[in-house]
Amino acid sequence: PLQKIEAVFFDLDGLLADTEDLHLQAYHIMAGHMGIAPTTEYLQSFFGAATSKNVSRIMKEFDVTEHSFEDMLKLRYDSYHTLVKTTPLYPMEGAETCIKIIQENSMRRALVTSSIKEHAVSVLENISKHISINYSLIDFFDVMIFGNEIKKLKPEPDIYAEAAKRVNIKPEKCVVLEDSETGVISAKKAGMFVIAVPNIHTLNQKFDMADMVVSSLLDVAGMDFMK
Repeated sequence: PLQKIEAVFFDLDGLLADTEDLHLQAYHIMAGHMGIAPTTEYLQSFFGAATSKNVSRIMKEFDVTEHSFEDMLKLRYDSYHTLVKTTPLYPMEGAETCIKIIQENSMRRALVTSSIKEHAVSVLENISKHISINYSLIDFFDVMIFGNEIKKLKPEPDIYAEAAKRVNIKPEKCVVLEDSETGVISAKKAGMFVIAVPNIHTLNQKFDMADMVVSSLLDVAGMDFMK
């Protein structure tokens, strides 16, 4: 199935950009305000799902009642955005190689992220400063789809189905690169070929639905469909 690929879809956090530590820090800041202390392992199970879902889950599971969901979500968003704007962010291993190869061939490419637009754009602007290509990554993508544009987020297929529609390529001709179980499930439900690229934070998630599991984007860069 990898012979007839016409589009590549990238997740952002933990796949293209090394942002997972900042997400963890932002959750810990929020948890501190709530007066709770979730473990890093507990928080790592959130990676791949939308922040709003995760904040709601924490408040429910830790029985947080003295703070409003809206205030805590805003705190979590603001903490993360501040970190993104003040911390140098780097591409994940192999991301730059993949981008350069795809830039030279005619495949369509989309960014498909659960992050809200404002955060994702800041991340792309940040890593563009630490990558040896002479344009912004924002200009690399034909299409960018953000979490705040779609009602049903990953693990539902809607966001990937929308990506295929916007690049005008059939789902079975799209390959998806994902670092989380939630993202893999979403893309498989949308009928796409999915390559899982787990990172240090998502290694313990389940990737049995993925068509392939590789250790980094360098492995993807060497695949035939990229040529």
